[in-house]
Amino acid sequence: MMQNQIPPCSDAYLEAQNDCRWDKSVENFTIRDNSSVRVGILGLGNLGAATATLLLAAGYPVSAWTRSARANDQKNARISYYHDREGLFELAREAQILICLLPLTDETAGLLDARLFATLPPGAAIINVARGGHVVDVDLIQALDSGHLSAAVLDVFHEEPLPKISPLWTHPRVRVFPHVSSVTQRQEAVRQMKENFDSMDAGTDIPRDRFIVRSRGY
Repeated sequence: MMQNQIPPCSDAYLEAQNDCRWDKSVENFTIRDNSSVRVGILGLGNLGAATATLLLAAGYPVSAWTRSARANDQKNARISYYHDREGLFELAREAQILICLLPLTDETAGLLDARLFATLPPGAAIINVARGGHVVDVDLIQALDSGHLSAAVLDVFHEEPLPKISPLWTHPRVRVFPHVSSVTQRQEAVRQMKENFDSMDAGTDIPRDRFIVRSRGY
C-alpha cells in the first residue's frame, strides 16, 4: 500500500479481532496526522457547513465546492472554496477524501463518475451521504477494482433497499449503510412544521433556510 493512500475500509482490525490476532501491521506501521489528509466537501448547505466545522476542529484541511461563488463575507478563511465545473476538478485533484452532500438535481446527477474518480489522487476515498443518483456505480466499482480508489462509504443508492444482487454488498472496499446518516426526528419535524404554520398564520417571515427554490431543485 502506498504511504499516501487511505487504508481500504475492509474492517481489517475487526478481522484481526475475530482471528484473535494482535496485528500492528494493519496500517502498514504508518501514522498519519489529520493535517496531512485534505477533505473535499461537495455542497456547503446546512449539513456541509456542519461537516466542515467538525473536520476543521479535528485538524483536517478542508476544501468545499458549491453551486456558485461565495461572497467574501460568507467565507470561512480556513476553507478553500471552489465553484463551477472547472473548480470541481481543481478540488478533486487535492482531495484525499471526498464527501458528497449535494442535493440531487439535473446538474448534479451522475457527478461522481469515471472522470471525477480519475482526477482524485491515487488511494483517495469517497463518502456519499447525499443521494444515490450522484454516483455512477459502474464507474465507482471500476475505480475501486483498479486500486485508484481505496474505499467507498455509501449510505444512499439508486434503488433502496439496495438489491441483494448488487456487487456493492460484497465489494471488499465498500461499506454499505442503509440510509441512516441523517434520520428525521419526528418531534423536531413536527415542531418545525408548527413553527412554519404559526409564522404563516401570523404573517411573519419563515426562516430562509427552510425555503425551496424550485428553479434550483432544492
